[in-house]
Amino acid sequence: MSSVQESSQTGPGRPRAAVAARYVQDGAYVVVVEGELDLDTVEVLRAAFDDPERQGSVCTVADVSGVTFADSTALNVLLQVHADRDLRLASPSEGVRRLLRVSGADAVLRTYASVPEAVADTPPAPPIDPPV
Repeated sequence: MSSVQESSQTGPGRPRAAVAARYVQDGAYVVVVEGELDLDTVEVLRAAFDDPERQGSVCTVADVSGVTFADSTALNVLLQVHADRDLRLASPSEGVRRLLRVSGADAVLRTYASVPEAVADTPPAPPIDPPV
């Protein structure tokens, strides 16, 4: 597991948002995010999802248990990632759950109680084209 990869600093050397770890687990690319995700810090999140290490992964899991605040900017990044690949949110904090619920994104983004649950979920099979 990697240590802190990137952070957005504010105040006396304290990060407001950080990617605490990025690693591959059973074919899933896992990003552990902590702190506040808003307009000033969301690039940390975006950069973590663009990591070349994720290439070849079956899915991307964002462990958002340590996110203390997230706004519509962070939600927009999550939805963009979801549109590009299989994104799963693990252990969403109350603030993240509230953002998903209020925005209606809980109908689009899948959430799991833990990273192992998110990694273990088998992606749905692609639709079978009817015979012509």
